[in-house]
Order: sequence, then C-alpha cells, then structure tokens
Amino acid sequence: MAVFSRSSMWNSVWLALEKLYIAGMVYGVTLLIAKRLGAESFGLYMYSLSVVTLIGSIVLFVDERVVKKERIDSASDSVFVIAGFIRVILALLAILLGGVTYFLHESIIQGELVLYFLLLLNIFITAMQYKYQVKLEFDLMSKLYVFYGIIGTSIGTVVQLYGVFVAESLTVLAVGALSGNIVKTVLLMQYGARRKLFELSSVKELGNVERRLLSRSFPLALAALAYTGYMKTDQIMLGSMLGVESVGIYALSMQFTMLTLVLLVPLQTSLFPDFAKLVYLNQHEKEYLLVTSRVTWFSIFIVILVYSSLLILFPIVYGDQYRGVLEILPVQLFTAVFFYNAMLRAGYLVIIGESVILVYVQVVAFIMNIILNYILIAKIGLLGAALSSLITIVFSLLFSNAFFKSLHFVGEMQLRAFNPKNMFRGKV
Repeated sequence: MAVFSRSSMWNSVWLALEKLYIAGMVYGVTLLIAKRLGAESFGLYMYSLSVVTLIGSIVLFVDERVVKKERIDSASDSVFVIAGFIRVILALLAILLGGVTYFLHESIIQGELVLYFLLLLNIFITAMQYKYQVKLEFDLMSKLYVFYGIIGTSIGTVVQLYGVFVAESLTVLAVGALSGNIVKTVLLMQYGARRKLFELSSVKELGNVERRLLSRSFPLALAALAYTGYMKTDQIMLGSMLGVESVGIYALSMQFTMLTLVLLVPLQTSLFPDFAKLVYLNQHEKEYLLVTSRVTWFSIFIVILVYSSLLILFPIVYGDQYRGVLEILPVQLFTAVFFYNAMLRAGYLVIIGESVILVYVQVVAFIMNIILNYILIAKIGLLGAALSSLITIVFSLLFSNAFFKSLHFVGEMQLRAFNPKNMFRGKV
C-alpha cells in the first residue's frame, strides 16, 4: 500500500486549495497592510498577533492526531464531539490568560485594548469549529470544510480591505478576521445539524476518553507550545528590544516564508491515516524516504522561486521603507526546507508512542532560541533574530534526531532525502 492513496491525495488537494486561497487572501491583505500603514503600525499589529498566538497555543492540549487515533480505536464520532468541547474550554482559559497578560505588554501595544481582545476572541471562535474540522478531515470530506473556509475568508477579507483603505484602523482589521471566522463557524454548525454529522454513542462506552485525549496530547501540546514560542519569540523580543518598527520589517519577511509553507499542513493531515496503517504493518520505510525526499526537493524549488521573484518585485512594491527585509529573507526562507524535510516526523512519533520526545526537543529549542535571540539581536539586530530561528529550527527538526534511538531511522531518512535520486522509488 502506498502513502499516496487516491482518497488521501484528493483530500490533500482540497486542503491545499483552501490553504492557497486563504493564504492568497490573508497574505495579500497583510502585505497591503504593511505597505499602506507602514512598518510601525504593521509591527504593532503583528506584535499583538504574536502575543495572542502564543497564548492561544493552549488549545493544542487536544491534538488532532491523537483525536483521530482515538477515533480509529473507538470507532465512535463521540470522540470528535468531546475533543471539540475540550478545545472550547481551553479557548476560554486562553482568553482569561490573555486578559491577565495584556498589562505586561500594554506599553508596547500602545493601549490597543479592543484590537487585543478581538484577536483573543478569534481563538474561541476557531475552537468552535474544531469538531467539524477533524470529522471532515477524518472522513476525507475536506471539500466542504474548504468551501466554507473560502466563504468566511472572502467576507473577512472585504472587511479588512475596508480597514486598510478607508478606516486605516488596526481594530477594523481584527474585526474582519473575526467576522470571517464567525461566518465559517455558523456554516459548519448548520451543515452539521442538517446532515446529523456525528453518529454519537454513549460516552460511558468510551471510558475516560477525556483523560486519554489530554494525557496523550500532553507531550505533543508541550512540544507545539514550545514550537509556537520559538516561532513567535523573535517578534516579541524584537518588539521589546528594538521597538515595533523592527517587528514590522521582520514580520513582513516572515510572511513570505510562511507562504512557502502553506502546503505543509494539508500534506501532513491527509497522509497521516494511510501512513499510520503502513507503520502498523511495518511497511513504511521505503515510503518514508520517498515522501520525505519529494517534499524536501519541492520545498527547495519553492524557496528558490519565491526568493528569485522577490529580488525583482519587492523593491518595486515596497521601495525603501522595508529595505531590511531582503537582508534577512534568504535566512528565513531557508528554514522552510527543514520544515518540509521533517514533515512526517511528529506523526511517526505519535504512531509509535514516543511523542514525549517532541517535548524534550522543543523545550530545549525554545530555551535555545531565547538565549540566541538575546545575544544576537543585541549584536546584529534583525539578522540576529533570523539566524536564531534558523539555528534553532535546524537543531530541533534535524540534528536532534541523533540524540534519540527512536529517531535514528528518521534522521537517516531526512538526511538521505537531500539526495535527489531518492525522489524516485528504489531500495531503502
């Protein structure tokens, strides 16, 4: 059995289409914000978003890979409902935590209280979608989720464009993101009620499913929290050490990097069920190398294409107000290659029951990134933040494999993936 089954491939295509459309809308608006409002206002918005994103990571204490595995084991859609309920509770806790931490950042956020809490509220609205998301993904029916996502994003984008060109208000930008997400949530809820989407069984039959979901998600959540931390630490520390204008320059460069990663999650999501079956059958080694090599070289091609295009287009569009972007962009873009190269690793650890390894790796990476940022930002500014991220990511996603016996196979596959010959079927 191959990883790329027809159903998983089509599911990847639909998820990728949503990601590409949303990326086009979100990144398009973000790039317009950066150009229209300037580095300082853009930096203020992105700094607030970074703080909220870090706080919102608390919802990851229910991990979708664990939820889907529990659904396979229990054969009950009640798992999705319970997981969705837990996420909503965690989102409410995130809002409370965000309210407390606001006062720690008030001087940097410059009193944008409404903006900050609208961004926090969006965490709750997204959590309400969760049970529908994992259900449709599990059933390989992502086309519906994509369709509703496109409608919501389009409405939100219109509001945000008004915020950019008419109101010139950061608060309206947050209203746009929130309104689009609300529309998507309402459409999903209506569809779920109309189609009776969830075939529920007695919760008693599932045993302590809440405890299993939380305990099995815990190592993955800590890893994800640490990961989000070191991805957002750069911008938070830049804002604290150099001011929000530097955050604007850094964040704009980061937007182009994130654009290269839009296909990563759709591929991970759709390949996981088939990949899990291969691991259970002990038939995964050849496919692991094949998939990893293909996505690694795909990412290299994308990075070269994006950077080559921006060398020509960026000075024309942005002029001198973001002149620091092209200095740090090559470093940031290079990190995308290692994300694709490690695409299957987290899922593999979940399947073999060794996900706690991710905690050790990501916590060390988080601490490493803070230390590197503190040293390098003070010495070389924006470039120091970019280099801190690159060093941390290469360590956490590649070199850390050498420290764990369970990951020796993974590390070998990731290194061999850089050989272009392994993009084609052959011996492991």
